[in-house]
Amino acid sequence: MIRVDLHCHSLHSDGTLKPEAVADRLAADQVAFAALVDHDSLAGLPAFRRRLARRGIGFISGVEI
Repeated sequence: MIRVDLHCHSLHSDGTLKPEAVADRLAADQVAFAALVDHDSLAGLPAFRRRLARRGIGFISGVEI
């Protein structure tokens, strides 16, 4: 089974974790591909992308409007 999470939020939206911490949690859950879709913000995407890359997780760009 391939795990995918296309609806993550960080503290740049209504989440409570930094983008890097969201990526770490996804890695712990063995997610293979993920999207950070904060509300009306792209601010967390660079850090999220870098951390996912270090963890071997595929990055999908997104935003929730």
